[in-house]
Amino acid sequence: MLAYVGKAAAPPPGFEHSPLFIGGSGYDGDIAETFMCCRRLLEGFGFNIIIFDGPGQGAGAVFSGTALRHDWEVVVSSVIDFAAEQQQFDLRNGLVVYGLSLGGHLLSRACLHETRPHAYVLDPINPSLKRAMNEKLPAAFLDDMLSDSPGSSTYGSILRWMIEKKAYQALASRAQVHGMDVADPSWLPKFVQEIQKFHVNDEDFESLQVPLILCAAENDVVVGAMSKPEAVMPAINKSPVGDKCAVIEFTESEGAGAHCEGGARVLVWERVLDQLLPLLKTEIATRAS
Repeated sequence: MLAYVGKAAAPPPGFEHSPLFIGGSGYDGDIAETFMCCRRLLEGFGFNIIIFDGPGQGAGAVFSGTALRHDWEVVVSSVIDFAAEQQQFDLRNGLVVYGLSLGGHLLSRACLHETRPHAYVLDPINPSLKRAMNEKLPAAFLDDMLSDSPGSSTYGSILRWMIEKKAYQALASRAQVHGMDVADPSWLPKFVQEIQKFHVNDEDFESLQVPLILCAAENDVVVGAMSKPEAVMPAINKSPVGDKCAVIEFTESEGAGAHCEGGARVLVWERVLDQLLPLLKTEIATRAS
């Protein structure tokens, strides 16, 4: 794991100690991109931060060849252990875990298993990478790729389709993150089959134990239509923390309608912190009592 660790000069107003903010990278993003998105929390808002590249992300993918894994709670738990044991952060002062882009999808599962954080921020939520992929790729191709013997003729036709749609580079680069050798023609069925593991059933959120703050950009074309917050909120609302969870909407008219709200990070943190800071105070006090 590669991580940046930063310690705030002073806590947020009204806090006795600085909370810890842990931020993870996206699909083919890296630690530097995540830090640029989150540095204001350290420099202007009084959070300690740990920004990390997990397996299959950034330096991990490039230098060590590690592959992305679907059971991201294992990764998050390791980073929290690192924060507490090696960096001596007191988790009782507040712990927030944030996921950017694919990081939001990875935390969709992790938040159901790792309950030490006081809150998760998913930017955006996407419980099912599998479902998002299945919406975007032709059904006949998917059926063939998931069969016992994927056909070469289907591979050729989908290859032409990907080139026409300018989707080849996007799929190939993401397959590499999953440890696929794209020089081997079998990478495509292997990639499609691997993505089937990256799925959380909406009803699983009925057992949610940690509050979620969900960012929702109006025209996020990366997240599938069936994976937007409104699809999973009915289940979240049934959970023990449903009344503590919030969806923050961002629109095109305010320059924040694209995937991960585009370049509107100042607006993102303004709205997220409006929800997050009072939530953290309450959760810290509740767990201390």
